[in-house]
Amino acid sequence: MRTRAPASDRITAEDPSQDPSEPEPLVIPQPATGPDADNDVGYGKPPHHSRFRPGVSGNRKGRPKGSRSLSTLISEALDKPITAKIGKRTVTMKRREALVHRMVEQALAGDHRAVALLMKLDVGTGVPDSASGADEQGLSPEEGAMLQGFLQRIAGDGSEE
Repeated sequence: MRTRAPASDRITAEDPSQDPSEPEPLVIPQPATGPDADNDVGYGKPPHHSRFRPGVSGNRKGRPKGSRSLSTLISEALDKPITAKIGKRTVTMKRREALVHRMVEQALAGDHRAVALLMKLDVGTGVPDSASGADEQGLSPEEGAMLQGFLQRIAGDGSEE
C-alpha cells in the first residue's frame, strides 16, 4: 500500500492544463539526505536494530584459538622425524621422505600400483599423456599406441586389486 507524503514533500507537475478534479499524482519518495541517511536498508545494509553491536559477533563460541585444519595436522605429522634403516645404515629422515622411499622400493619390486602412482606424482617423468604427446617424445605412432596400452593396463591393474 502506498502512502502519500505530506504536502510540503510532494513532487507535482506544475502544468496549468491539468484539471483540478483529477486525483493528485503519486508521490515518489526521495532518498534520505542528512542525519537520517544512515537508515538506508538494502543489500549489505541490514536494518539498524538487527546489526551486530560493536564488540559482539554472531558466533559466540566461534573457532577456538589454536585449532588447526586437517591439512595442517597431516603436514605436521609427516614432517616429524623417524629413524629408518636403509641397507645397513640407520638414517634419520622425515616421515614424508620415508613414504617416498617405501613407494620407490615397492615400484622397483614390481608393484604396478606403486609405479602408476609414482608416475602420476612425478610430473617430470616424460611419459606422454596421449599418442599426440608421443610424437613430441620422438616415438612413432605405433610406439605411442603401445605405451598408451601399457599405461591403461597399469591403471586397470590398480583398480581391480
